[in-house]
Amino acid sequence: MRNLKILLALFTALTLVTGACDDDGGGGSSNNSSNNSSNNSSNSNTNSNNNSNDNTVQQVQNPNEQGFLNKDDSVTLKGVVVTAVDNYGSRTGNIWVSEPTGGAWSGVQVYNPSFLTGALDQLTIGTAVDISGVKDEWNYNDEFEDPVTEISQASLSIIGQTTPVEPVEIDASDLNSVATGEQWEGVLVKIKNVRVREINDLRNTKGRYEVYLTPGTKMQDDLVDLASITDVAQGACLSEVTGIVTYFYGYYLLPRSADDIKVSADDSACPQITTEICDDNQDNDGDGFADCEDRDCWGNPPCIETNCTDGTDNDGDGYTDCNDFDCKGTGDCAPGIENDATLCTDGTDNDGDGLTDCEDPSCYGHPNVTVCRETNCTDHQDNDGDGYADCEDFDCMNEPTCDASFETGSECSDHQDNDGDGYTDCQDKDCKDAPGCTETECSDHQDNDGDGFTDCDDFDCQYAGQCSNAEVTDAACSDGTDNDGNGFIDCDDFSCQRSPVVTVCEGNAITCADGIDNDGDGFIDCQDYSCRYCSGQHPYWASTCESCDATQ
Repeated sequence: MRNLKILLALFTALTLVTGACDDDGGGGSSNNSSNNSSNNSSNSNTNSNNNSNDNTVQQVQNPNEQGFLNKDDSVTLKGVVVTAVDNYGSRTGNIWVSEPTGGAWSGVQVYNPSFLTGALDQLTIGTAVDISGVKDEWNYNDEFEDPVTEISQASLSIIGQTTPVEPVEIDASDLNSVATGEQWEGVLVKIKNVRVREINDLRNTKGRYEVYLTPGTKMQDDLVDLASITDVAQGACLSEVTGIVTYFYGYYLLPRSADDIKVSADDSACPQITTEICDDNQDNDGDGFADCEDRDCWGNPPCIETNCTDGTDNDGDGYTDCNDFDCKGTGDCAPGIENDATLCTDGTDNDGDGLTDCEDPSCYGHPNVTVCRETNCTDHQDNDGDGYADCEDFDCMNEPTCDASFETGSECSDHQDNDGDGYTDCQDKDCKDAPGCTETECSDHQDNDGDGFTDCDDFDCQYAGQCSNAEVTDAACSDGTDNDGNGFIDCDDFSCQRSPVVTVCEGNAITCADGIDNDGDGFIDCQDYSCRYCSGQHPYWASTCESCDATQ
């Protein structure tokens, strides 16, 4: 701490203000300043500018810590030390910080991919910083056994360089469960004498490179290009692996550079890789998982759910009947659909989502289902039986007969802002399908429809032959290639998700209402984030899914 106090006197703080980013909804509670004050008087974070409003990382992470902070509480950390900076890959900007003394519960991620843009080179391992933000708990689709603690909406002041935090040595098996692993989330740790059991190169499909280790845990390439490190090879005995602990369906390590990985001179120092026997109640390969809990056994006869309707966990993996992945999409577990005129008028909740017939967005929003739309806005009839007729029905809101302020097709070339919305002719969304408002030539270097976009930059041309490099067809969205060079591959690319002609990805009006898991990620239609994403700053929902506004 002596060095840190000297640095505080020598360096002028440089403040970088972040943008807001909230990954998860929910409430929190206010800070308890008296608890915070008494705790700070005795904890390790005792730098000279602490006051009663300062917190420690332990108060952010450890629920047993006096003055523990809840989700959405404000956080102020003084004199914490940067342990990792994410400047590798296409999504950079995260950092991890630690209390100077390290130890359990001492590290946390500061999340905001944009707030360090242009300033990453000012932060390195060992930079002392002050941070103010909000505690967040991120849980992917509410499926994590324990959410990831982050500080978001953060502002950061650089104090200067100090002594880097030393990694804490733990056993690899400590990361095999929440009970033993949660205390290390966000912490810089070191494990020793582990062998590379398996390498999964998923860069072309999932955008990641995974290295599984024995005994237990894995490394992932979020912070460094693991594929380029020659020491990381199948069967290699690694004497040390240092990295930040993070969580995504399990705890694992993020090495920061090649220096964090050391090969052992003694191969016998690492455990040998053995084959998992799937029915002996033993963790034969030492990865922390036994029998059907081990992914090596998935698909083997002892680990297949043989009966999906008997209420029994036949394969002993903790899941029964249709809750078991083996049963999903088969027989009685096949997902129902509600997306045609017959199914949308039979009075039955065919897809089991709690909504029946025209109350279901799979019906009223499906482009091919007309029984749930007001087909005539001037006949004084409630055509779709939703209780609203003609212009009182939401379906008619953009009909010229129902909105005097609507810019009609005939008014899309008169150079007038007829509806007074600030947009004229083809720049008005009302005119997007009008003659003269479509880019008809996709290679003439002209903005034919006057919407500000030319040739292949215009959405009208995305499916034209001259723009074939676009990622907007079934073939281009399933070839494992980043065809449009935007850093996203196949179904991870919005171009594939939103394309009306792509059927292999979830995301457009039809694929989000067909009862099929088009992209094979285990989520169907509106349960898939590609169809309905309501978190973060840019919510999205397909027209066949309930809008985010309906639940916020």
